[in-house]
Amino acid sequence: ASGRHTLADLIDKYIKEALHGKARTTQEADRIRLAWWKQHLGHLILKHLTPEELQEALPAIAASGRGNGDTSIRRHVTALSAALQAAREWRWIAGTPARELKLPPEPRGRLRYLNPEELARFLEAVRRSRNPMLAPAVLLSLSTGMRKGELLALTWDCIDLERGHVSLMNTKNGSNRGVPLTRQAVEVLREYGRVRRLDTPLVFPKANGQGGAVLRRAFLSALKAAGVADFRWHDLRHTCA
Repeated sequence: ASGRHTLADLIDKYIKEALHGKARTTQEADRIRLAWWKQHLGHLILKHLTPEELQEALPAIAASGRGNGDTSIRRHVTALSAALQAAREWRWIAGTPARELKLPPEPRGRLRYLNPEELARFLEAVRRSRNPMLAPAVLLSLSTGMRKGELLALTWDCIDLERGHVSLMNTKNGSNRGVPLTRQAVEVLREYGRVRRLDTPLVFPKANGQGGAVLRRAFLSALKAAGVADFRWHDLRHTCA
């Protein structure tokens, strides 16, 4: 029976039985990527799938406007490779054709961080922001290097101000980790936490309490006021490091 399985059969089984082991954000992204493969090559018999057929499909990923072209290709192939590896374990195929693909090179990593003068100007602008969440959110990011998604999912029960410690649950790699806080971050959080909302456990909630706050406008305004260019929220992690 395994000789008649199509790529679509594999993708359906993989999503149902194996994808749940990955981090939630990865699951959502890989579902979309695997749906692309299913739509374009799902009819092919898995046992006869060749590297050439996969290689010929790669330009269509970039042409479909799915994010950054080269990066999107690599991520689509990574998602497919995981499914093909599962097929090997299920003995549906003997080897994985994705291993022989020629992929676009990895881009050089972007590394932007604030120098001491920029940081001082930016923190001053952050403190003056009309959004009361911006200063504690920025200082928490700078203090811990946590990702924006982790920050916006953070709940008060994960913060121990007495010990100056934050517990991050279900991080991107699927694990939990504890992070120490700087004295400045503790002071700002203590002040910010004096008045907490009772309708949500989130530290930085939206006005309706459903999900994390949108801090983009306040963040961009602070950057403009500080005269800081070409800087994204994720770069706070680099500055922390």
